Amino acid sequence: MSPSDNIDVRVTLVEWMAALERELGVSFGEVDIDALLDATRVAAHGVARPAGPLTTFAIGFAAGLSTGIATDSSAGEPDTTAAVRELSTKASALVSSWRPEAAGTAGDS
Repeated sequence: MSPSDNIDVRVTLVEWMAALERELGVSFGEVDIDALLDATRVAAHGVARPAGPLTTFAIGFAAGLSTGIATDSSAGEPDTTAAVRELSTKASALVSSWRPEAAGTAGDS
């Protein structure tokens, strides 16, 4: 992949996030795309492939709750960037210590 391919992907992702904002009727503010993608990748490779998108959902949900988005719509525009970065780091760290047996599951099903 050439550097220009990386730029094209970055532009596409930024445009996709803007389209999601419009379609969902929300403002994400500044999104740390790299932190989210890294946490998704780590979970997908360290736990099971389907854990990637589930981890991303959990990070977004937790970020919303931790900044009051889900519970207080009058709070204005909270800074979710730090929350997403912190939660992405925590989720990625969890992968290194997570074992299916410890979680009460039998594997990748």
